[in-house]
Amino acid sequence: MPISRAMPGAIENVCVVCSIVMDLKVRVLQIMIKMYWWEGYYGFKRTFTRALTGMRPYVNNFGDQLSPFIIAMLSGMKIKHTLREGKILGLGSIFFCLRQRDTVWGAGLLNSNHLHFAMAAQDVNYRAVRGPKTRSLLVNNGIACPEVYGDPALLLPLLVKNDIDKRWRIGIVPHFSHYRTFKTMLNHDLRVKVIDVEKPFHDVIREILSCEVIFSSSLHGLIVAEAYGIDALMLTVGKPLHGDLFKFDDYFASTGRPTFYADFIEVSDIKSLVAMAMNNPKPNINIHPLLDAFPFECARERVKHPSDTAWSRIHGTATIYRSSIRPPCLLIPEED
Repeated sequence: MPISRAMPGAIENVCVVCSIVMDLKVRVLQIMIKMYWWEGYYGFKRTFTRALTGMRPYVNNFGDQLSPFIIAMLSGMKIKHTLREGKILGLGSIFFCLRQRDTVWGAGLLNSNHLHFAMAAQDVNYRAVRGPKTRSLLVNNGIACPEVYGDPALLLPLLVKNDIDKRWRIGIVPHFSHYRTFKTMLNHDLRVKVIDVEKPFHDVIREILSCEVIFSSSLHGLIVAEAYGIDALMLTVGKPLHGDLFKFDDYFASTGRPTFYADFIEVSDIKSLVAMAMNNPKPNINIHPLLDAFPFECARERVKHPSDTAWSRIHGTATIYRSSIRPPCLLIPEED
């Protein structure tokens, strides 16, 4: 007996189910934001060396982890990690992954050597950049960019309130390449908490907020502290990373200040550093232009009222989707 006569309507029912499944798949893809953030690959040699010395092969840098968290919180949408064109670049000096039709919202150049990445990418939608140093290089080379500045980490107090008690007088947030140096030198100083930026970002932020004063050679260690009103001081350790202070200059300029820092090799006395942190000019932070430049209109509504989300309650994670071959990285916190 023909199948159509033995099971009347079965084929039609299968087609309906398939149509519903496809429709759901399309809906899911439509509300998923494609983004790029650095996931810690530092070249084969350094990755191999880290593994041999007992470290994680990939750098789990908290500042880079913040990017999908902030955009997910502002948009209420799922996040997909990708290198392909048409994505969003949020936090970080990540112009090296700039592609056609990308959107830049808060990212900045690492230094002038990375300008060629911007020159090569076509039809990029510049909504905001980290600071005026980045914008100046772009505009002076014929790339249209609005005068909207700010690192998206400055928006964190709108999204998650600080309910962390103070436990430490001083916190040091080293760039991941400086961690062992600071840990070795200050491990026995009971006044000081040396914070490992390769921990999950919510743990790093809780530790930053538990300190009265922050010294940081990590850009986002400095930014997070200042966003939450903690006295902070930028540190270098001898020669600047990447050969210059461009990304720090960019951030300081975006907050209306000259770059202010201490070299830990020259000034390692804790009392002197605390005094410098207290005298550090306070940032002039205006988050509204950055918030208005967010690529999705829902951001203003989502931060209209004070957040009930608090750092003490953020402990879980949710899956980040990705098109790369690396396994899923659990980044987005959930609350109780």
